[in-house]
Amino acid sequence: MPSALCFLLVAAGPAAAHLEPAAVDALIASAAAEMLAGAADPWDEAVGQAASCLALAPEAPEAAALLRLVAALQLLPGLGLELVPAQVGVVP
Repeated sequence: MPSALCFLLVAAGPAAAHLEPAAVDALIASAAAEMLAGAADPWDEAVGQAASCLALAPEAPEAAALLRLVAALQLLPGLGLELVPAQVGVVP
């Protein structure tokens, strides 16, 4: 359901104009964090959905941090570490 929120924000276009940009960025980051928290591994479909959602606000500090987290999680198995996003506490 959080991924639907991200895409509804974009589809709303001018109808969402009454939201402050910071509020939109926070909603996007929050929805993406929820998706990441439910991921079984760094390549789970939820991670891809979260990354797509975060791409809606790549300049937002929270979104950028979560995108870096996704990239880091995908590098860890190469170092012999297996972590799921929930293990690093991505839920705000």
